[in-house]
Amino acid sequence: MKKFREYGIISLCGLVLVGCSNKNLELVVKEQAIKITQPYKKVSYKLEDLCDTGLYEKDITLKVYIEPSEVIWDYHKYKEEIFRYVKKFFKEQSINCNITYSSISLKKFTKPNEFGLEIWNSEESVKRRYWQLITEQEGGLENNPLVIGKGIASTRTGIALVNGGWEEFRDELRTQGITIEEVEKQFPEKYKGTSIREYLFKENAVNICHEIFHCTGLWHPKTFNSVLVDNYYKDIPNIMSYENMKIKEGYAIGYTLEPLQKKLLHSFIAGNNTYRAFLDSQRDLEFYLDNLAEANNLKFR
Repeated sequence: MKKFREYGIISLCGLVLVGCSNKNLELVVKEQAIKITQPYKKVSYKLEDLCDTGLYEKDITLKVYIEPSEVIWDYHKYKEEIFRYVKKFFKEQSINCNITYSSISLKKFTKPNEFGLEIWNSEESVKRRYWQLITEQEGGLENNPLVIGKGIASTRTGIALVNGGWEEFRDELRTQGITIEEVEKQFPEKYKGTSIREYLFKENAVNICHEIFHCTGLWHPKTFNSVLVDNYYKDIPNIMSYENMKIKEGYAIGYTLEPLQKKLLHSFIAGNNTYRAFLDSQRDLEFYLDNLAEANNLKFR
């Protein structure tokens, strides 16, 4: 049996959270699937208008569905531990994240403080589910060019989709080259100053939070040329970036949000200007960013 750290952990050290969004592919999928009308622009997209809400304590509800699959056994067996990190990260942003679990896949969420999360055991499963959510139909996946990677946000439905089966060691589980027991035996071993168990569970929490935040309109820091979000906290990476996690005292999962992101997040959850602008863009992240760029004279990278 290969040692877990030789192939399971190394796969975590490249680009974290790849495949969350690809504008050209997204547009191809949407053109194939649904007719989209242009936004009406009834609201302001100016950043100063979107940052209209104080960072006081707020509540959100997160409903979670985890596909019944042995490949993602840890999301079932250790879900309380994984989601404890999720809740702690939200708490760092002055947000109480109330989690409930569902035995069936989810339906569209329409309130600014309610979101869904579905965890599937492969990229193909996520791709199939995403297609179903945006088209409201089954099938038609054969010519779908979408690349999922670790996850994708169905922002129109308020549902974050996570590929729980992306790590290399899960391929070994599928082919019976390694057992769950053999993986768990390596959990106490050290990696980057912490245990393999803590590192993996925090990576799972990172992936979850990242996709949920896309559902609130947050974007990757490198989306725009201007420095709107550029590692304000220089010693710890932004959770919306592609940087690797850094285990650091005082940070629940080794990532942070910057002041602008927090203001936009709180405005969205409170149902204020950021949420109204997102609705005006038909809850479509790409349209929202187009409108944001136009209103603030921003250029895409």
